[in-house]
Amino acid sequence: MENLYAGLEMLARWDVVLALFVGSIGGVIIGAIPGVGPAVAIAILLPATFSLDPIVG
Repeated sequence: MENLYAGLEMLARWDVVLALFVGSIGGVIIGAIPGVGPAVAIAILLPATFSLDPIVG
């Protein structure tokens, strides 16, 4: 049970919530562009995750 609480505590951090929100909105926007599939979107956005903590990105 304590592991569940620890996981929820990590998920409730502001930077994790912000990354989830930005990723969701970015996925919708990039998904609406014709000709840009999931692999291209991941390749474009992957460098943005290099500076994040492992829990966030």
